[in-house]
Amino acid sequence: MSINRQLDTVTVIAERCHLGQFVDQGVKLMLYTDECLSDLVDGVSELRNNCRRLHENYLRSLESGPNDSGSKSSLNYSGNKLAQEHGSPRHTTTVSSATGIPDMVRTLREQGLSLQILYGNVAIYSSNKAGMRPLLESVSCLGRARLRGTIVVDKVVGKAAALLIAYFRPREVQCGTMSIRAKNILDRYQITYCSTELVSEICRPGSDDLCPFERAVLEAETPLQGYRRLMLRLLSLTNKRD
Repeated sequence: MSINRQLDTVTVIAERCHLGQFVDQGVKLMLYTDECLSDLVDGVSELRNNCRRLHENYLRSLESGPNDSGSKSSLNYSGNKLAQEHGSPRHTTTVSSATGIPDMVRTLREQGLSLQILYGNVAIYSSNKAGMRPLLESVSCLGRARLRGTIVVDKVVGKAAALLIAYFRPREVQCGTMSIRAKNILDRYQITYCSTELVSEICRPGSDDLCPFERAVLEAETPLQGYRRLMLRLLSLTNKRD
């Protein structure tokens, strides 16, 4: 059962038993449990990846010899040669020459999607829902370990989305609109990003009011804080609709 369904079940039971005052405590406990399990999975995954990298480096050292030990690796990214040193961030503004829009974002719009997450060239999650729900559901459905190292293609990335993205550490983010707060977070956590428009805030459509999810994370400082506040906010909005 996904974490969203678990949270909904806790809420329903609490309301039926007139235990509404314990809902927040129950939700926080479930989020903490989910976080502990995610950290355990991430730890095992990271250990396995580190072992594989050590083995690959060892094999390369045998092939290249000691004279190449000081050389720096580089890659070609969207036509630009970018140095890679100690996992430093690679921030790009590469766009389609025909439309002025990042290629993956243009494809997202053509398909009528709001979010797509790719591992390599394979889409592992897609949604046409609005708001933060798709990104939150991707975390609860796939888990942090599977989302690590992916490419996130989103229509809009504000602080809320950036904190959630930093929570599972993808390889790259491409979007149409990005807020300054989101840019600062992606810079801080050294996540590559590509956007066509930079705005001061993410507001409700057709309004100057701040997006509810953006307001929920105004005081959040870490990805974990952002994740917990966003899950609570999503649960609150779901209960209001019901």
